Amino acid sequence: MVWTTSNYQSFLMDYSADTLYAYLRVSTEGQQEDSNSLQSQKRIAETVADRNGFEDCKIFNEGAVSGTVNQLEREVFS
Repeated sequence: MVWTTSNYQSFLMDYSADTLYAYLRVSTEGQQEDSNSLQSQKRIAETVADRNGFEDCKIFNEGAVSGTVNQLEREVFS
């Protein structure tokens, strides 16, 4: 399931001693300025991790990369 800025509160469960893995990406440079910016996505991931007792929060930030780029060519997946 994917969480967004509008539904992250529904993920408030207990994950003590686990690691939250968050993949951040926007499709265009322009999207970096809106409410779903990379900074917003990171803040939400950290909030979810903190509220649910995750031991760690690993962030994979792909930045502004089009979804049409082959996954095998993306640095974040290598």
